[in-house]
This record gives sequence, structure tokens and C-alpha cells, in this order.
Amino acid sequence: MAGTVNGTACDFVEGHATRLREESEVYFVNGHDGPGIILKGKRGGEFDFTAFKYGGTNGIFGWIQTLEDLQGSIVEIVNDVGEVFPNCYVQKAERLPIKAAIRHTGTIPEEDGLEASVQLMGVLLENPPDPPA
Repeated sequence: MAGTVNGTACDFVEGHATRLREESEVYFVNGHDGPGIILKGKRGGEFDFTAFKYGGTNGIFGWIQTLEDLQGSIVEIVNDVGEVFPNCYVQKAERLPIKAAIRHTGTIPEEDGLEASVQLMGVLLENPPDPPA
């Protein structure tokens, strides 16, 4: 399967994001029956994805630079199973070591000899800011 990061094609995009969920706190007051609940708003939303690309030296370094340049941006990520995660704020985009591609299946073209990967970490935004005019 393939995925995308902000429209940039990737051979694989592994990972998942925790959806925003309502957090609450339960409390008790002496002399009152039953608990009270404080709703704290939606929390969570962290994500950690790793995008992979196979290719030769000509295309790999441009692909890495494109993904690294997304740090500080709000992007859409589609993982390998087709889950779409819009409004991902990328706090960190880090290039991982480039390796020789290991061909254990028929899915990697023969002319592609390198495996590049970029790790993307950040948070999902419930209400992203409007883009500047």
C-alpha cells in the first residue's frame, strides 16, 4: 500500500494518530451524594508517522527535503491502510538513516536501491487557524 504526506507520494506511511477525546475529572464533595464531573475539553491528538520512499540518489534527497520542509506546517497524512488524518501540525520532521533497500518481496522495483524514511511527529488540530491572506 502507499500513502501520502500533504500530497507527496510515499511508498509506505506507517503510524497512527490518537484522535482528540474529551477528558474529564471525577471528584467527590463531603456531605454530597454522588460524584461531580469537570469536563476539561478535548485532549490527545498526538501522532507519530514514518514515511518511506524507495529510489536512487536522484529522487530520494529531494523527497526527504520536501518532507523535512513540512515542519511547522499543517498537513494531511494518509497512512498505508487509507486512514486520512487532516489538520496535522508537524512539530518535528526528522530524516532517518538511509539504507540499502532489501528486496524480500516483488513490490520494490529493481532499479531502486535505497530506502529513505522521514519521521513526522506532532498533534492533530481540532480547529486549525485560517491560512494567512
